[in-house]
This record gives sequence, structure tokens and C-alpha cells, in this order.
Amino acid sequence: MNKFIQEKLEEYMRIAKASTPRPITTTELPAMFRNDSLSSVIRSKEDAERFMAELDMISKLSK
Repeated sequence: MNKFIQEKLEEYMRIAKASTPRPITTTELPAMFRNDSLSSVIRSKEDAERFMAELDMISKLSK
């Protein structure tokens, strides 16, 4: 390949890599935008109380 063309391709590749935005991780998002399994299952106070009761029972059984 022509040396000039090869240098231009390398220059464009460097520019493209430098201008690519870095991905946003879930830890950088505010809590209200994070989606996890618990937030999709626990929708009410009753759901939360049931979950905490089950968690307490599991922790007691494991001891």
C-alpha cells in the first residue's frame, strides 16, 4: 500500500480511538436509573416486609 495512504489510515484510526466516548457503567448512574432484580420485584410495603421476613428466616436457619 502507498506509504502516504497508510500514514493517513493510521492517523484516522488514532483520531477515531481518541474521540470514542467511554461507556457509562451502572455505578455511575444515579440510583433512580439503576435497575436491579429487587427493585423490579419489591413494589409495595407488603412486598418489602415479606422479603425482609424471608431474609431473616434464611439468616436464622443458616446459623
